[in-house]
Amino acid sequence: SISFFIEHYENQTAKMISAINFLADYCSEARIAIRMDDDVIFHPTQMISQVVKLINQHPRRSHYNTTFDYHSLVTYKPLVIAKNEKLSPIAKERRKHNPLRTRSSSIKLNKGNTILCHLLKHFPIIRFHMERPYPVADSVLPHETIYPDFCAGFFIAMTSDLLPQFQSLFKVEPPFWIDDSYLGVLQKIMRVGVVNAEKLVVFDPPNGLPLKKIINGGEDRSLIAVHLMQGEKYVNQMIQGKMLSEFQQTEAAG
Repeated sequence: SISFFIEHYENQTAKMISAINFLADYCSEARIAIRMDDDVIFHPTQMISQVVKLINQHPRRSHYNTTFDYHSLVTYKPLVIAKNEKLSPIAKERRKHNPLRTRSSSIKLNKGNTILCHLLKHFPIIRFHMERPYPVADSVLPHETIYPDFCAGFFIAMTSDLLPQFQSLFKVEPPFWIDDSYLGVLQKIMRVGVVNAEKLVVFDPPNGLPLKKIINGGEDRSLIAVHLMQGEKYVNQMIQGKMLSEFQQTEAAG
């Protein structure tokens, strides 16, 4: 079901769970699910083709070589949930059997169980007493000091066979508020293959590369997605450079 929750930064995980549940329930014909922030810039067709190419051609490397389950199942700090949607038995049955009508995907994948992202490794678990950003309660991964490797949350592409697996784990692995770290915990349990595209899914354009050279058919169209860490600077580039009209011209020419 779809949850209703308070709009709050610490409910990012609730939003992610709701989105994955929706995709698993209603988008069964999709081949790839892509989650990205609203301050990410990308070239739509180029992004899709690059993601499919990398998943198909690059060897999947799972960073998780153990099945040891070190989580507590009962002591995580709960999310700030306001209420859950109430559905009648008939509505539940209808949702179960009537996915959204979508076009059959033309994407050809020869691999599943795969996530493509900018992988973050050896990220320390911050506790409240440390007085640093992104703290979690002592009950979250209580015996650990380092998170499992996880995907930077601004852009994550996953093969759709992972969606119901995540959906099942949501029911038994209590969430904590840092969404991408929580997803990394689930990835470890599931032994997901990870394509680390850290050079193509980036936090900022390398060496100040103008945005139009990334998404508009310029000198470098290889980047998949760019997170605009210097947001105002690049918004001004878009306004001054008339990037929307340039993008439309590039698509027409293509």
